Amino acid sequence: YLAGKTIHNPKGLWWVLMGVVLGCMGLARENALILIIVILFWIYVYFRTMPFKKTVAWGALLVCGLAIILIPVGLRNKIVGGDFVLTTSQFGSNLYIGNNNMSDGRYRPLRPDRGDWRFERQDATELAEEAIGRKLSPSEVSQYWVGQTVSYIRAEPMQWIGLLVKKWHLVWNALEVGDAESQYAHYKWSFALKWLGFFFHFGVICPLAVFGICRTWQYRRKLWGLYLILISFAASVAMFYVFARYRFPMIGVVGLFAAAGIAGSREFFREKNAKHILICLLLVFISAILVNWKIFNKEEFTASTYYNIAHDLSVQGDNAQAAEYYNEAFKLSTGNAKIVNNLGLALFKQGKVDEAIIQFNKALRIEPNSAKTHNNLAIVLATMGETDEAIEHFLEVIRIDPEYSPSVYYNLAGMYSRQNKVDESVKWLKMAIEKGYTNWDLIETDKDLDNIRGSSHYKRIIKNR
Repeated sequence: YLAGKTIHNPKGLWWVLMGVVLGCMGLARENALILIIVILFWIYVYFRTMPFKKTVAWGALLVCGLAIILIPVGLRNKIVGGDFVLTTSQFGSNLYIGNNNMSDGRYRPLRPDRGDWRFERQDATELAEEAIGRKLSPSEVSQYWVGQTVSYIRAEPMQWIGLLVKKWHLVWNALEVGDAESQYAHYKWSFALKWLGFFFHFGVICPLAVFGICRTWQYRRKLWGLYLILISFAASVAMFYVFARYRFPMIGVVGLFAAAGIAGSREFFREKNAKHILICLLLVFISAILVNWKIFNKEEFTASTYYNIAHDLSVQGDNAQAAEYYNEAFKLSTGNAKIVNNLGLALFKQGKVDEAIIQFNKALRIEPNSAKTHNNLAIVLATMGETDEAIEHFLEVIRIDPEYSPSVYYNLAGMYSRQNKVDESVKWLKMAIEKGYTNWDLIETDKDLDNIRGSSHYKRIIKNR
């Protein structure tokens, strides 16, 4: 809108406001800052007939508007985090998430099962500091991950190019890649969303926009700035990873061309240039096929939403309803062991022990090396008095991930104590403490450890706590 205002009335206020708007957009969508370069380029090319000093002044006003928003943010980040960062310091980690050997165009956390936003910065920092061997500032953490991305691109250039092509396709695909919530899940509760999602989704709007571009092609010398904004923003999304909410700002331009296509359709088909009509229809047909090409199953994102609902219900203590949503999620994503594992937990919390064990075993058939599932099953078996089986699964946890949790070592100490294997129990108790187990109140009162309390080794452990 502001760019359109400047075409006929390029006064200073519009350029400042444009910088302010782009600054605000950059805080919400960091990749949107690429549009600063695009708009500056557009100013100097589109208004090339104007005096050069004037276009330079307009560009300076645009940057001033941007500074009004971003400079205070940078100062705040300097005071709070120690680095003068204009937006966030997660550029590098986000770039790496979208460009590594395991990337498929979607978000994948740096550590498995740590997709929660609360862990993103923590994990990126810890992994970078572990690799470098010292404490790092936020900008140094970002630089580390940029370096890892560059190393991957150098090592696997062809794989990376193929990944870029896939992400570019995903940016323009009809599929709305969900984050914590998928819009497809909301179809269950909203007839309006379901209707609109079926008849007027991106796979319809985008081909309409292609038709609109064809319809307005005669005005391309005036509209090329819109083309550049759209392509640049899409490219900035594809450089990282794709979420529906990341690409959503594209609708601002796609919607304009789609509307132009709808509004001008009658006049278009009245044209006498049959060749132009056929070329446009062919382009629309090809774009419709490409945009609606199936890349991922949308059911997967619906299942993820149901999983998140179930998780929150479980946290609130409503395990019965949580189990229902876990079941709904599994129907849509039958190969997801995490869903089955959590369903087992929800059933166990309801006292449905036998059903819980069935679900844990099902999860292990899907993912045999899941430390979390082995641990959950071991705990359930321990509560049932199945000591031998519990020990077997606790040992599997340690085999798979020795650093999973100190409590696993402690639980093994309790299981061996139940069997009156004093030396074995003390060995695992010592290892638990070495791994960081510090619940001394439980160590001194836990009935599972009663058989080793008379041991000199146990007394020494308590004495040296």
